Amino acid sequence: MATCNIISWNIRGLNSKFKRSLLFSYLKKYTPSMVLLQETHLVGQKVLSLKRAWVGWAYHASFTTHSRGVTILIRKNTPFELTQLITDHYGRFIILACL
Repeated sequence: MATCNIISWNIRGLNSKFKRSLLFSYLKKYTPSMVLLQETHLVGQKVLSLKRAWVGWAYHASFTTHSRGVTILIRKNTPFELTQLITDHYGRFIILACL
């Protein structure tokens, strides 16, 4: 059976390129299967800055201002099949139903 490592992190904003760099340095060191980020504060196309080569799936819920926001990043080699996705229009939660 495969091991699934999950990191959950209240990041308190990722609009700074420096903070995103620190985040990805940490994730490179620990190589999680899944990353759950809270308070990303990303709006619009800024969520695309979280896509990396190792990311197979990325799910986001954001708000219209630089507040709230959640993201789920799932590594490419993680066995994963999405059956249902529910996102909050206020950027407070994401629900993934998967196999």
